[in-house]
Amino acid sequence: MTLLGGEPLSILSDNRKTVIEFCKEVKTKFPNKNIWLYSGYTFEEITSDDTMKEVIKWVDVIVDGPFIEALKDTSLEFRGSKNQKIIYLKRLN
Repeated sequence: MTLLGGEPLSILSDNRKTVIEFCKEVKTKFPNKNIWLYSGYTFEEITSDDTMKEVIKWVDVIVDGPFIEALKDTSLEFRGSKNQKIIYLKRLN
């Protein structure tokens, strides 16, 4: 399962809590389901925020950082610009 665009961890309308609860529910019902989260926030920003860092418990991979047109690179796997990182939090099934 992949969560992406707009911004899954947006502060608007309690979106963060909704996304975290959704990921928790999916992982509880389907523990072998891989969950990828694409976020414009960096991993450091996610882990330093008390609400956002909860998502780390429930996702397997985070692709972090905003897409930056000037750093666009179509040869990269699973990301669009060179500033983005792939953070494997759990071993994928």
